[in-house]
Amino acid sequence: MKKYKIRPQQFNNDEIFPKLKGKNFTIYTDGSNLNNSTGFGFTAKVNNSQETQDFSYKINSEYSHNVAELSAILTSLKILPPKSKAKIHTDSEISIHVLKNKAYNGIFNCFKHEYQQVIQQSNLNIQLIKVKGHVNKGNIKADELAKKGAQEHNYFDIKKLFSNQTILATSNTIIFDIKKSIQKKRYDVMFSQFDRDNSSLHLTKNWSSINLKFIKSKIDTNTKWSIWRNLTSNHIKQHKERQCAHCKCPGTLKHFIYYCPNTQCFRDFFYTKFLDITSMQCILNDYQESRYCERRKVFIIHHDGVMIRDTQMPNFKNLPNIYQNWPEIQTILTLLVGKCHTKYYENSRFKKPIQKQTPILTDLPAPVVLTIN
Repeated sequence: MKKYKIRPQQFNNDEIFPKLKGKNFTIYTDGSNLNNSTGFGFTAKVNNSQETQDFSYKINSEYSHNVAELSAILTSLKILPPKSKAKIHTDSEISIHVLKNKAYNGIFNCFKHEYQQVIQQSNLNIQLIKVKGHVNKGNIKADELAKKGAQEHNYFDIKKLFSNQTILATSNTIIFDIKKSIQKKRYDVMFSQFDRDNSSLHLTKNWSSINLKFIKSKIDTNTKWSIWRNLTSNHIKQHKERQCAHCKCPGTLKHFIYYCPNTQCFRDFFYTKFLDITSMQCILNDYQESRYCERRKVFIIHHDGVMIRDTQMPNFKNLPNIYQNWPEIQTILTLLVGKCHTKYYENSRFKKPIQKQTPILTDLPAPVVLTIN
């Protein structure tokens, strides 16, 4: 944790919040996390009065929507005068679970502890009520205030909400989920090492939002082939050899990919897709090569496919339908192997391994008995 500047910090804040006037209150709270901006808001009304007081705050954008929801409830609690009553309405089911469930012991424990401590110290009578989102006028108003807070510059440090607690934190934020936080920091370091001058990789507004789909669409073709090649061969889990339930022969992965009648539908699907992509017939073979057979006018293909077409398959350039559409061909190969591996796994899981037959004693020749006269 020292590497990421995360350490336990003692919070003994004596922050004095301005108090509302009155004894009975109705409060609606909400949180917002929109366009990498986080905020919360709430509206408070003294019972038997039409006037409301509105509050909206911006918090650190690293905080989640759930943190914003809980911060809104806890802040509204902090501004209540001692010995007062309040009905606090929220559309956050997680907040209700955290604050009302006595057995809760999760990442938001500090909110639960502070919530109970404030109620006890100020002798408050609190009802926490779950409401549907965007239905009640009060909830709609709180939602508008939360979004307004997220976009404005009225920054609020939620560290001020906690007292007499030791909490993991950095200099700027409280760390609620240590595993997720460290993972995010590692991703930030990894993405910062990308070559941003690479024309094939375009920058986005938020590098932290890069996912597998984005990378798949931007990385070069040879890297895609390497990934698919690994998926179809290097990283497939092999099991102990077991007998195929249908064919009564050794149920190897190779058997299910090329020969087993139970997987013929997967091979037929592959052949159909290959024909659609290339307008050419193909045959699967279990030799480590993929080539075009001039005599039979078919493309012979191994399930591994080809990783680098220019070095391993120079003749591909004479077959433009194959050369230009190889990534799609490699994709349907991966799908074929995945489907066959499912059958292979099911067979190896539910069938007994093949055992070598040991000679039975009754099958051995009878011992010779010598008699001496």
